[in-house]
Amino acid sequence: MSPVSRTGVAALGAAAWNRCRVTPTTKGDFCPTLPLAAAHSAQRLAERHAVRGMLLRGKVFADTTPAVQDIGGASICIQLEEHGGDGGRLVELLDGGYLMAVRPEGRGTGFLPAVAGVPGRQGLDRAGRSRIGLAECLVMARPVRLAEDAEGHVTFLHDAALRGWLSDEKIVDVVLLARVTDFFLGLNAGTWLRIRISDIASASARWLVGAGCLGESGPCVVGSKGINAVIDFFCLLKSIL
Repeated sequence: MSPVSRTGVAALGAAAWNRCRVTPTTKGDFCPTLPLAAAHSAQRLAERHAVRGMLLRGKVFADTTPAVQDIGGASICIQLEEHGGDGGRLVELLDGGYLMAVRPEGRGTGFLPAVAGVPGRQGLDRAGRSRIGLAECLVMARPVRLAEDAEGHVTFLHDAALRGWLSDEKIVDVVLLARVTDFFLGLNAGTWLRIRISDIASASARWLVGAGCLGESGPCVVGSKGINAVIDFFCLLKSIL
């Protein structure tokens, strides 16, 4: 893995993360963030769900979309499937903004949190194809220090770090943590998309607080709100499948 890749991923693994310098975004000041404590909590929660077999399979079919690239972001586009074997049936989720966790399939490394847009039945892609079962994910693991920031935050991995982390792997393990916002089709793509991604990140941090995950030094203990949210998602999946 390249030095720039290690720098990005180190945000969630190294105690001395604050020695990492902020890597500026390529365009403007687009910088959706999660508190570092929230990112760690999402990791712990994902590990617990993975042990219980609450996994989906994500087939990486594209890198950053033009719309996200235009605002200075970087992402992976995945098709969600049932987990196991050589791939299962397509999984349709309710459209919305999601907090997920992802890791390259077959690796012993931990999950990284991701904020994702799931369009579902809301519109078609640029080629006129269905977007059911698809998600675009920004992997939140690059350290940033905001003004008056005592605890630290993470933002999305930029392209170089994202490719280094993913390597040539085209399949990722996916844990659904929460649907945190609705999905809206915007008119001004650049402005709208910046706002929507930042909203998903902010709502994800609030959800982790409501689920009782922040401030835990040990395994995350999910409160009733978090448990019900997870149960609701998997009931939805079973009803669709």
